[in-house]
Amino acid sequence: MVPLAVPAAVGAVTICHWGAQALESGDGINVALSIMTVLLVAVLVGSIAVSNVYVNETADENPLVQYAQPDNGLTEHVETINRIAQFHESGPDVLFYYGETEYDDRRAFVEADQSTWDSSAFPHRYHCIRWYNSLPLGWYFRTDDVAISCERDRSELSDRASAGTVPVIVTQYADRTVPAQQLRQAGYDRRGYYHRAGGRWVYTSVWVHPTYAQNSTS
Repeated sequence: MVPLAVPAAVGAVTICHWGAQALESGDGINVALSIMTVLLVAVLVGSIAVSNVYVNETADENPLVQYAQPDNGLTEHVETINRIAQFHESGPDVLFYYGETEYDDRRAFVEADQSTWDSSAFPHRYHCIRWYNSLPLGWYFRTDDVAISCERDRSELSDRASAGTVPVIVTQYADRTVPAQQLRQAGYDRRGYYHRAGGRWVYTSVWVHPTYAQNSTS
């Protein structure tokens, strides 16, 4: 928007200049055309702003609304994870999992191509998670130096959960590949909250191992 303001300003000045010249020469037609052009542009800009900001401002199809911020139920999870990260030194603090075979690009928390997990063009982002789908978790975890890893394989997730080496596992409730029974048998407690990803509400499960949670409060 900022670069476009320059040619817009030049165009506005040009139209006003034409209108002033037409007024001096008594050219009523060009004066009217200049005024109509300015009014048309003003109405167009105003209508776009009103329709996108003030009318149905929370509609799903509104591209100006960001729904990434979940409800207050997330606060407890973030505080617990941050406490765990302060004392947990071996391995990741949080593991993000998405195992659906039909990969949903707009909803998945984990990048599909594992070869890209070790590189990122943005230093503030974690390599393996889909940044915009997982917001605001990425911001919270980056701020508190939470170590993140990702997994796409169900059996690998089961093995890591059984070993009990990952304090927190983040999954999606609708993901049919989540080994929920194995996670419970391994001692994980599931806590859920609604998360906005890709313009849709996604019920997210945060699996916390009580051993790490208790140690973080002691």
